[in-house]
Amino acid sequence: MDFEQTSYGVAAGFGSWLIIVAVFAAFCIVVGLGLSLLVAGLKGPGMVAEMLFRGVRDLVTISCRRVLAIATLTFRECVRRKTLWICAVFILLIMFGHWFLGGNVETATIGGDAADTAAAMAQQREVDSSAAKRYVVFVMTAIKWMLIPVAVILSCWGLPADIKERSLHTVVTKPTRRSEVVLGRIMGFSAVMTLMLLAMSLLGYVWIQRSVPERAQAQLIARVPVYGTLNFKDRNGVETDRGINVGDIWEFRSFVEGMTNSRAVYLFDLENAPLEDLETLRLEYNFEAFRTHKGVMGENVRFSFHLVNPATGVDVKFPRNSTPIFEFSPDPEKRVVEIPRKLNNRNADIRLTGVSDETAQEAPEEVDLFDAIVSNRRLRVEVACDDGGQYLGMARPDLFFRLPDRSFSVAYVKTMVGLGLMLILLVTLGTTASTFVKGPVATLLIGSYLLTGLLMRGLMDEQLTRYREDGKPLGGSLFESVHRILTQNNQMTALEDSTMTRVIQKVDEWVLVWVAAVRSIIPDFRIFDGTPYLANGFDVPWSVRTLPALAITIGFLVPCVILGTYCLQMRELEAK
Repeated sequence: MDFEQTSYGVAAGFGSWLIIVAVFAAFCIVVGLGLSLLVAGLKGPGMVAEMLFRGVRDLVTISCRRVLAIATLTFRECVRRKTLWICAVFILLIMFGHWFLGGNVETATIGGDAADTAAAMAQQREVDSSAAKRYVVFVMTAIKWMLIPVAVILSCWGLPADIKERSLHTVVTKPTRRSEVVLGRIMGFSAVMTLMLLAMSLLGYVWIQRSVPERAQAQLIARVPVYGTLNFKDRNGVETDRGINVGDIWEFRSFVEGMTNSRAVYLFDLENAPLEDLETLRLEYNFEAFRTHKGVMGENVRFSFHLVNPATGVDVKFPRNSTPIFEFSPDPEKRVVEIPRKLNNRNADIRLTGVSDETAQEAPEEVDLFDAIVSNRRLRVEVACDDGGQYLGMARPDLFFRLPDRSFSVAYVKTMVGLGLMLILLVTLGTTASTFVKGPVATLLIGSYLLTGLLMRGLMDEQLTRYREDGKPLGGSLFESVHRILTQNNQMTALEDSTMTRVIQKVDEWVLVWVAAVRSIIPDFRIFDGTPYLANGFDVPWSVRTLPALAITIGFLVPCVILGTYCLQMRELEAK
């Protein structure tokens, strides 16, 4: 999951798209002019100009009627070739899915010991609470990896098969333009994939609703989190950027020390939260405990929230008694603290801190959460560990404010929309690739493209980020890493200052420039997958997932249609 929740900027994205398309178009024109001079001599530039003019004419005179006719023909060909039979394979998978997703424990009988019965029922609830995630992941994984190969194979082998069978030669002899052939093929294959996705998604939704245990149905929700910023206070109450390092090799979380002034400070921006309609404030946490001693056997480490208004000095500890962290419970509802709007001495501990003369003021007996604590639509929550000698670890996404939950079906539809956009993008790329290479090569090209966008995109982003921030990635780039392996130098050791080292680092700078250029034309396919949100019970954010996926699909569709048009013009369609 992406916890940063950075909204997609349409204006900035459109500007970047224009720059990338312009640079790519200029590169293609320069390469085309160079090749034409080598092949045709001085006549080459004229031939390139004529081809460019013919392509522009094809693109501006597209007939929607002819495009629809080609799309309809493509759809009928796919149906005739029994492409839709892939849905039957999906039905077989979900029919026998229970064989692999079982494992629920038997509920204890009433006649047994009361303690054993309670323990067994608690165990049953824990197992059921994680069952929903297993079923959702199974359905989404099955749909995704059954349709992606179909989309790649259909789009990559469609046009080459038509060219080999000379059926496309019959089409282009009619008043049909190359751009209409490319766009019609993309629309036809996209319609086929959309129909299969719709059928599978409906079957998958019904299967999830019927298969998830009744006690786990409550986990089929779509939480809407509001994340804040995180800072820390040390044991003396001085604010710092990081908490205590307890020696954990994974530095995702920082820790606060128990029974000291050490706290984790969360600041939430509630600008878009409907505070006027809320009677309680729901905070969900996922903290981690680090124990220096056993403590009380059978009890979790305890903590408390401090709702602080720095302007007035009001510090409200809630709940009045500490609460356990439930760090090993898969049920998120156990880690939800509902703070009532009216806070008084019965449910909270209200104090005044940070004022100039505390003896002259008495803490109020009751405060309104949204009037006395929330200042300028901002809420400050400080988390304190209440067990001495114990430590409480947390990161930015480990505490969030929950807006009213949305329906699971809404998040399910958003996830399927993202997958559908991914299939349309693959169809677009595959159809474009098939205009200049044959089916097997196009399949290999798009398959490599997909795997790079899924598996290597994160590594490229990390390397380029380190290069921008530190001047070079940790351990160097490609050739420096190879040099370190051969000379047995670890990534933290500085290389000797020599001519070879300087040459290697200079070449690596050009490698990183090339990686940045390649990254600009490889879509981040991870954005299209909303399964992590859906499976963990979160709503799929529109501005973080759906909108970027839509923008990427449209952004690739336009240049791919243009590129496919010109590539198809240069191809002898009557050749076998």
